[in-house]
Amino acid sequence: MLEGLRQATLMDEAIAPPLRVMWPIPTKAASWGVLEPLKQSAWGKQIPIVTGEVWSLALHGRTRPLRLLLGSPPRVRANRLPVAERACIMPNCVLRGVHCIPGSGKLPNCYQPQSPELRRLQYAVGMAWDEGRYVIVVEGSEFVL
Repeated sequence: MLEGLRQATLMDEAIAPPLRVMWPIPTKAASWGVLEPLKQSAWGKQIPIVTGEVWSLALHGRTRPLRLLLGSPPRVRANRLPVAERACIMPNCVLRGVHCIPGSGKLPNCYQPQSPELRRLQYAVGMAWDEGRYVIVVEGSEFVL
């Protein structure tokens, strides 16, 4: 996983199944942290912004408010990207097939996104979506119980 990103599986006794999430560690300059370059892209438009309060509730076992904000499942979000932006650029790959796009559920580790400048970020987000993990950005202060 890319440095500057965190992953967690959140449990809620009242709701199943567990909620799998990936988020960037915010910096003083940007709440998007390492994902800042994706913010204005088609990829960034599929990443929901969550308030610190909702995020804190989820971390403390109350995932319902977060689930309501997340909307579409991760693979659906991946499938909303234009095909040209999510297709793999490796034309001669022996594994090349219909599963070589985020959202397929079987994205191979050799996946190479289109943009050379954003490749590391798109790979991390694409793999998270493909495994059913929500990618979010947390904005605002959190609380501690």
